[in-house]
Amino acid sequence: MQVLVSEVRGDQVPVSAVVGPMQFDVVSACMDGEFTAPVRLEMLPYHLARGTDAAGAEALNRSRLSRARL
Repeated sequence: MQVLVSEVRGDQVPVSAVVGPMQFDVVSACMDGEFTAPVRLEMLPYHLARGTDAAGAEALNRSRLSRARL
């Protein structure tokens, strides 16, 4: 799992990036069991997260189908 932060959503609403749906259940159980922290999961329209460089981010941001951040 990785925690992603969006300029749009801000630091107070992190995005959990996982490989499969079961990992969301594991994260929720750990947050509740170990930290007694409630978790609210919302599906986002993203299907892929990947690293890029400045030139790649610029090209991706020109597309209306993607959003890139370095």
